[in-house]
Amino acid sequence: MLDAALALCDRDGYQNVTIKGIADAAGVGRQTVYRWWPAKTDVLLEAVRDLAARRSVDLAPDTGDALKDVEVLLAATYGLTRGSTGQALVGLLADAQSE
Repeated sequence: MLDAALALCDRDGYQNVTIKGIADAAGVGRQTVYRWWPAKTDVLLEAVRDLAARRSVDLAPDTGDALKDVEVLLAATYGLTRGSTGQALVGLLADAQSE
């Protein structure tokens, strides 16, 4: 469900993601999504955290060279924001400002 939410966000934009769309893309019922998350913001926030956790090795390099570690960290971070998480992060930040 988390990967489906990020894929929808990347394809359709944050504002167009719905719980129904997430459920359909993941092949589950809406109630399954609502059982775990009350709103799309919760799904996408967890999806971003989950993706970061799965890529934690890239986000905490230890090459033995501090400058190289910073370069690897920045490349991985910017890579995530240009990929499927970019739309989600922008949408989540926009929602956070209005709440």
